[in-house]
Amino acid sequence: GSMVSCNSNFSAERANEVYGIEAGVLWPCVDTDEFPEEATGDPENPYTEAGAYVVSVGRASFAKGTWETISMLSGTGLSLAHVGGGDDTSIEMLRSHAESCGVGMWVAPRLPSPELVSLMRGARAMVSMAHKESFGLTPIESFAVGTPPIFVDEGGFRDTIVDGENGRLIGREDIESWHSALEQASDQSTREGWAISGRERISELDLSPDAHARRIMDLISG
Repeated sequence: GSMVSCNSNFSAERANEVYGIEAGVLWPCVDTDEFPEEATGDPENPYTEAGAYVVSVGRASFAKGTWETISMLSGTGLSLAHVGGGDDTSIEMLRSHAESCGVGMWVAPRLPSPELVSLMRGARAMVSMAHKESFGLTPIESFAVGTPPIFVDEGGFRDTIVDGENGRLIGREDIESWHSALEQASDQSTREGWAISGRERISELDLSPDAHARRIMDLISG
């Protein structure tokens, strides 16, 4: 089950509109085989810059909160590795913003899963300040790999992250808390504890591709 095939936020309204099905929320799924716990099969980390970094995933835009993430990283000494690319204008604006904030910025287009895993595993944290994000897959991928997710306390991130248990949820404006959470994420025992709780959360939500297929069948056969 490739993640591409089931990475859908299929809303209840859409289910009703397209299939006439009365539905609740259909969670997306994550194939944890693609985000393995152990680093043994990882390719080389595509990130070749020096120093510690955080990773954000998604097309670079205001909606994804990339600009705010760069502002927040100012003064932490951490660089941003941004995966998902974006249009040239947005990337250029972000680059000059990063420069003015003294924040290193490395941009990759979409990476194949093994490279993304390797990049995530080497990161201080996965970070997102996205606006109006529905259920986010990135926290789940973070749990699977064992990289601390530090996300804005809004939207769908609350469905998966339990603050202080398997990652951090932080108010958008609370820069001081972002900085202390990033510091916290460098502690090995914290990382390990959050990873264990994170994997328990994946089991709890039952987000495997098989479970996803079963839920779709249940919906359709009503």
